[in-house]
Parts: sequence; structure tokens; C-alpha cells
Amino acid sequence: MPPFLVRAIRPLDAPAVAEFFAGAHRADPEVEFVPVAAWRAFAAYPANRRARDFQLAEVRGRIVGVLTSTLLDGMRHGRRRRHFRIIVHPEFRGRGIGAALLAEAESQPLPPPRATLQTLCPGTWSLALRFLRRRGFREVHRDLEMERPPRRVPAPALPEGVLLRPVGRTGAAKAWIRLHAEGDRDDFHFEALPGPA
Repeated sequence: MPPFLVRAIRPLDAPAVAEFFAGAHRADPEVEFVPVAAWRAFAAYPANRRARDFQLAEVRGRIVGVLTSTLLDGMRHGRRRRHFRIIVHPEFRGRGIGAALLAEAESQPLPPPRATLQTLCPGTWSLALRFLRRRGFREVHRDLEMERPPRRVPAPALPEGVLLRPVGRTGAAKAWIRLHAEGDRDDFHFEALPGPA
């Protein structure tokens, strides 16, 4: 295999990054397809600081791997966290690209106290799970995966006094932030939503 290059992602890379995700999704449908507008919005998300710590791997100018990496504000369970995710195109897996991207994440600042690296990895990504476990990662939380047979199931009746309405009225953002905090604050992955601008 030709040598690969790891470098910082630039804003101009957005179309090529979207093309990378499209190709990876075609080769492995478990890799999520990320259109260019969605990538730009993700990179611009305040916590991602305009993708300052994102990296990519290239072979002959073609993107073959992407590292998203964010130093999260605040602490959870007394720890500062750097959250990362590594995606390698299926055609280029097993060639050291994931290890090189992980080394990039490991070299990025982890301020005290008790800093930790965290990632999300679907349980069906068996290669990624083996890769992470060999490097000392362990599961700390698992979401419930549920499915329903493709038959029509009647919607449950709403409890008395409950009204469904579209979000968007005055005060809806504050209500959503409060509901999110009350419902999810005990979850390991909980992060408070920012207040309305």
C-alpha cells in the first residue's frame, strides 16, 4: 500500500470529507453517510471549535480516514474528557491508519484533573471494538438497541391532560433544555444543552 499522510482537516476539505463518508457508506452501510452541509454544521458546532483538532489520513490525495476529536468543556464524574471518533474507509482497514489517527488523538492536550479519552463505538463494529480493547479501552455504558417488526402498531392513547404540539412557541427552548436535564442528568454521557441564544 502507498504510504499515507495524516494532517489537520481544513474548511476547504468539506466536500472531500463528504465524498469519503459517501464512499465508506457504500462499502460498509454501518458507516453513516454525512452530506457536506451536515459535515460543515458538525464542524461548526461550538464544542468542536471549527474542527480545530480534527485530522484526516490521505493516500495519494484521497481521504481514507477521519479523526474527529473534541476537548469537551466541563467535567463528568470528576474527569475532563477528550471525545474522539475514528472512521477508516473499509478498503484501507488493517493498514495502520486507525492506529495513526488514535496516536493523533492521544497526543492532543488532556488537561487535569483525571483526564480521559472517550469514544462511541456501535456494538456491531467488531473490528473497531477489538482495535479499541487492544488499546486499553473498555465499555462504560451501553445503549439499549430496540427494534419492532414491520407491522402496524396502534399509537398509545395520550394520558389525560397531555397535549402534543409542535416545538417553536415562546419558551419551548427553555422547556426542552429543562426536560433534557431532568430526564438524562444521571446518564454517564449527559451534557447540559446550551441556553437559547
